[in-house]
Amino acid sequence: MRPTQGDGLRVLQASPFRGSGFLLFILADLSYITYHAGLTNFLFAHIVAEVCDALALVVIALGLSKRVAPVVTGALQNR
Repeated sequence: MRPTQGDGLRVLQASPFRGSGFLLFILADLSYITYHAGLTNFLFAHIVAEVCDALALVVIALGLSKRVAPVVTGALQNR
């Protein structure tokens, strides 16, 4: 069975939790950037970033723990 071009995207589309988790990682990095840019103080940026990192790990773990039915080419799919 050869993978098709859209197989990588199908994994991310299967669970919206994973995409939300990676978005939280991005928000954590942006929080750190606001401190280095001089827009916020260190304590606020650090707390927000750590909370976003912790939530991201939980959300991604929940997204990965859900089972996704495999797509079999040529078989009838339950919709």
